[in-house]
Amino acid sequence: MKPIAAGLYPLARLITASHGVRGAGRRRTRCNSRLVAEWRHIQSIHETGALRNPDTVVGRMLPARRRWRCAWLRDEALAALRADPFYYYLVARTKYYDAVFAAAIANGFARIVNVGCGSDTRAHRFADLLIGHRVHVLECDRPADIAEKVRRVHRWPGQRLVAYAPIDLHDAAWPALEAWLGAKATKTLVIMEGVSPYVEREAFDRFLRFLAARLPDGSRLAYDFKFRGVADGFGGVEPGRDLFRLGRPPHDLVAYHEARGFAVDHLEESNRLQRRLLPATGAAQFSEDGLVQVTAARRRHPREHSPTHRAATECNDAAVGVGRNDTATFVDPSEAR
Repeated sequence: MKPIAAGLYPLARLITASHGVRGAGRRRTRCNSRLVAEWRHIQSIHETGALRNPDTVVGRMLPARRRWRCAWLRDEALAALRADPFYYYLVARTKYYDAVFAAAIANGFARIVNVGCGSDTRAHRFADLLIGHRVHVLECDRPADIAEKVRRVHRWPGQRLVAYAPIDLHDAAWPALEAWLGAKATKTLVIMEGVSPYVEREAFDRFLRFLAARLPDGSRLAYDFKFRGVADGFGGVEPGRDLFRLGRPPHDLVAYHEARGFAVDHLEESNRLQRRLLPATGAAQFSEDGLVQVTAARRRHPREHSPTHRAATECNDAAVGVGRNDTATFVDPSEAR
């Protein structure tokens, strides 16, 4: 098997051997890719209107038996899912990253990297847009997970601009990703949806510094994180692991990212995102997470924000539905000090 770059393979060449509804009615300590895929599929077939998950393709990522169980979900099981605060937040989070993905294409980003892509289907749901704008996508996940994903999607249409690479954020270096990023000096979007809560603090911090040093200026990173002191045990297989967490104060979040070479464009808490994007459901809202969008700005002093930069920030945030209003926490770095 010949790589297109060190450790990087096109979809058709990366094939491997194969290796009641999950999460209902119990506290989640790990929210893995399969569980997220099942919940999204359930939301796409059992919910309607604004509460329906826009990922209507994700069911194809599931084994036939799991799809059947999701389709024939009993009323009490569905009620238990809807009572979990994460359930409807997942709908809002899916819409949020869909908008970030589409806005990057519309705003002239030539490449998108999806780290921890798991069961994500955006490279397929947005295939027409990607092909029309000639946007290349690199999907990355742990070796076994990315191989399993390729096994499932290798016959799907719209694959010619999508490549796949194994990556483990706990490694000391990421040569395949580094080679891909270095191949073109063009604006790139990096998405990490639901990734950071499972990664140790030092490893994730090292990866952020890696991205800041290698992304071309103007590139954007969008990811979410757990707030420190809330569900600190989430994502840990072994007790005592020092997992990545951040504090709530906006000025601390801005300072943290500026120290790593990023300018903060947007911060939002998960419960406010849910209120902004979804109608009221009566269920408890999910308040454990924050979502952040930052721009690579290593060649500009982090505290310098020109009118041109601010105008671009406002334009991008308008494209993803973010505004300065009482249901969204929008942080201008100059105002957070």
